Amino acid sequence: MKSFFNSRAALFVTALFVCCSLFLSGCMDLYDEEEVQLSFTVTFDGNGGTYTDDDENEITSYTQTFTYGVSQALTSNLFSLEGYDFLGWSQNQSATTAQYANGDSYETSTDVTLYAVWVAQGDIAYTVQHWKQNLTISSEDTFSADDYELSVTETLYGYASKYTSAASKGYDGFSDGFTADSSDRSAITQVVISEDGSTVVNVYYDRLSYTLTYTDGLGDDEQLGDGETITLPNDGAAVSYRYGASVTVTLSGAARTGYTFSKWYRDDTSNADATGKDSTYTGYYTTEATFAMPAFNVALAAVWEAKTDTVYNVCHYKQALEGNDWLQPEIVPCRGTTGETVIITPNTYTGFKASSVSGTIAASGSTIINVYYTRNTHTVTYYDGTTAAEISVPADSTSYRYGATVTLSYTNSNDVAMSTVGLYSGYTFLGWAASADATAAEYTEDGTSTFTMEDADVSLYAVWSANNVSGGTITFTPPTYRDVNLVLSATAASDGNSVTFTAASGYASYTWFVDGAVTLFTEGSTNTDARTVSYTWDCSSNEADTYSVTLVVTDASGNHYSAYVDVTLSK
Repeated sequence: MKSFFNSRAALFVTALFVCCSLFLSGCMDLYDEEEVQLSFTVTFDGNGGTYTDDDENEITSYTQTFTYGVSQALTSNLFSLEGYDFLGWSQNQSATTAQYANGDSYETSTDVTLYAVWVAQGDIAYTVQHWKQNLTISSEDTFSADDYELSVTETLYGYASKYTSAASKGYDGFSDGFTADSSDRSAITQVVISEDGSTVVNVYYDRLSYTLTYTDGLGDDEQLGDGETITLPNDGAAVSYRYGASVTVTLSGAARTGYTFSKWYRDDTSNADATGKDSTYTGYYTTEATFAMPAFNVALAAVWEAKTDTVYNVCHYKQALEGNDWLQPEIVPCRGTTGETVIITPNTYTGFKASSVSGTIAASGSTIINVYYTRNTHTVTYYDGTTAAEISVPADSTSYRYGATVTLSYTNSNDVAMSTVGLYSGYTFLGWAASADATAAEYTEDGTSTFTMEDADVSLYAVWSANNVSGGTITFTPPTYRDVNLVLSATAASDGNSVTFTAASGYASYTWFVDGAVTLFTEGSTNTDARTVSYTWDCSSNEADTYSVTLVVTDASGNHYSAYVDVTLSK
């Protein structure tokens, strides 16, 4: 042993060197505070051990450079010493235990020497027994060797009076090894090796517990809807089982609103290590089954099937006659598959229209799909009801909803009452009708003047009645002749407002005038018959109206003769 331990003199020299270095370093700091040493040297001393380099030189030490403030791994040991095993490194040359293991992370702020720590090799056998805890034990809190079963016995070797080096086996499903005399049930207490080989180290391993959890099976992006609930066995709480214990899968107790429980899914691949040794099962449990609890937690995910008779309601809303309100809906209960999107085709209602709508059937049965029907709108157009004159009629720009009440207008676009005298000469306005050929009014100002809008545009036509003088008189003033021998007579017709005029015969042409204007006709051919024409007056006024009717005739020689008569009409 003396061959590789230095003398006290060497230690003194080393200490003196360190002190001097520190002193000089402090002095340098006094004179140059800004100078900082950035790298340091770690010297690895073989402490009796050596190695041979490529040039066959026997090397007793080597170095490694460290940067200030940077941690790095120590260079792996290159030395060997016959009859000894390398334990690690120490700053104490005489150490029997290592401060730093081979390749440890290291950081330094000064130059330092690390010495190899050696331990003598030996050949004294000793026994290490490894005991696994049983599934059934007498107590969880108190250690009892009876609760353990021998798993492996191994023989190791060491030197007498040195400590054993028993190590944990690292069994799946068990804790780290420990010895019964250790207060820590994860530590192995090493013992001194007896020269007679009788040393035995008992290492115990507690059986670990893992959990079984029944989960809802919902994906990360799947959420429960309003009123939807899920019930799981054990209320979803995890149940603990010891490694290797028999576990029976529960198939009852799982329920979800709107769905039927189908089976459990188990996938152990997420627990597999690099070798896959823990990947024991991936699949479904559709019947009652048992399995041994593996060395990891197990989660069973519920698999659900959507119910096909989940209730949802379709509400058909019709638009009100006025405003933005809707009438009480027609509610139609329906059934479908949970989660399914359904498309509702609108009903056919006269005077209404709607577009198709869709909705997703909620598991809770709370889905309501509303279909809104807007009323069709139409227009009312007024026409004068005659081709004989252009008469101003009401203008209505309103769009009427189907079913709305329409009040007819009796004032034209010039804000003049349709019944005003003279609006249509010779006629009286009676009212409106839906037909252009109507002779009687359907809607009158003093009678029915409203109607309900149907599902179509409406056209209304004015209805007129020719005026008459019922109960009135027509008075004739005797004819006045401007020329000789002209016969002119007039008689009132039975209808009270038509008058017939008769002229003498034998003239080539006849031209009739009323108040100086040609209002009847002119005949240009000779005709020996008497000429008879009728003329109709507007007798609607209560005041007397007097008209002058003049006849001009021309004989065959081109001579003109005339005569006139005054006609007075009164009611």
